[in-house]
Amino acid sequence: NEITTDQITMAELALEKWEDATNGRLQFTRNTTASAADIITIGTGDLAAVGETSEEGGVVGLGGGVFAHSPDHPISNGFAWQDSAENWDTEFDNGDPAGTTDYFSIAAHEIGHALGLNHTSDSADIMDGGAYIGALTSFSAVDVEHIQTLYGEGANAPPATTTAGLAVNFGTTTIERTQTAVPAADAINATTNNAGNALLIFSNLTITNDNGNGLVADNTGTINVNTLSVAGSAISVTDGAALDITDTTVDITLDAITADGGTSAILLDNVDGSLTVTGVGPSTGGDTSAPSTISDMTGTGIVISDSTASVSLNLLTITNDAGVATGLLLDDSDSPGTSDPSLTLTNSTLTGTADNWTGISVNLTNDGTIGISDTLFTGTTGSDQVGIALVVDGGGTDTPTAALALDDNTISLGGVTPLAISLSASNGGLVNPLSGLGNLATDGTIDLTGSELFDANGTDASISGSLEVNSETVFP
Repeated sequence: NEITTDQITMAELALEKWEDATNGRLQFTRNTTASAADIITIGTGDLAAVGETSEEGGVVGLGGGVFAHSPDHPISNGFAWQDSAENWDTEFDNGDPAGTTDYFSIAAHEIGHALGLNHTSDSADIMDGGAYIGALTSFSAVDVEHIQTLYGEGANAPPATTTAGLAVNFGTTTIERTQTAVPAADAINATTNNAGNALLIFSNLTITNDNGNGLVADNTGTINVNTLSVAGSAISVTDGAALDITDTTVDITLDAITADGGTSAILLDNVDGSLTVTGVGPSTGGDTSAPSTISDMTGTGIVISDSTASVSLNLLTITNDAGVATGLLLDDSDSPGTSDPSLTLTNSTLTGTADNWTGISVNLTNDGTIGISDTLFTGTTGSDQVGIALVVDGGGTDTPTAALALDDNTISLGGVTPLAISLSASNGGLVNPLSGLGNLATDGTIDLTGSELFDANGTDASISGSLEVNSETVFP
């Protein structure tokens, strides 16, 4: 840290301005002995410390940290780092001398990031995301509104702690965490523990996080407390989950999801509402496809548990490495009689190499709707691999029915004893194949188990469409 005495004066002035913007709600105290995890480090030095390249006229500074929207708004590992290669002006409101960059303006901007603020698009804002065009000496009304939205003002508590809950429309939001030196963190963490309702709306959300999760939402209480709405958006993460949502109602539409590394790419636990990944984005040379890719996960690519949410995924590729047993898991076994999940998968590819790999595994104790079409299941080298496994168990007290629709799927499994489709119903559970097995091409076998597999009367329903096993048509 090469910060000078004059630069410290400007940084302290920037902190005072943020205090003023919240009418004293924020208060800053210098502490040179606290752990870096507990403070905002403000400094001047080589940008290599935060994953960028130092050069005059290039990136002038970087700021950020780990920020959680919770009642006391904890910030950890915060930083506001200015490039030592710049010719810094360290006098306040001195007319913006030619050939210099105003230290106060940049420090205030980077501190804003450390406090949890994103870029705006107006050059009058201290948080403007455009190129530096000159010094600013005050915060705009937008800057003040945004910081007070997060923290409140004066003696007022942050909005998240009010009994009425929190309602924020973030509009178009872009979050990029691409500096490799920053610690792992969530791009957005919408965890709440208040008794009110939280409504977070993003009209267009784009997340790129090279070290951590994309969107995390956890109410830690009764479902339906949070309503999270996202439309026309994309999330790309490395070493994290694109979506990790618990006890929350969602209305999310994404163009695409990309996840490389981490445990699972999508985690939905006790989630209501809907999640749609369209596979369609802005036109690029006339091509509007927006494929999603999930790869190098150490666990199941997608996990949907005990959720009533309607999940629709299009143009998705899940590649499981050796040792990973399942591509997609839908399981409501922990909430019998309460959740009726719905899953639609189209134009997708699931690939696995592990022994006992299953492309899609569904375990139901409630009614459920499963639709899979135009999807390729590819198993390589492993033994006892399964394309689609569906188990319906009524537990002896309920009669859950799985409405199953398959159409134009291909299941090609390598190794020993491949099993293309396994359908099992027990204890009053039923499977109702809405369109039979629908033009299925496979080199595996079909296993149908259960006296009441297809309908409540215990008689097998007819299987329509054509089924090809080892190049021989056996249905109809």
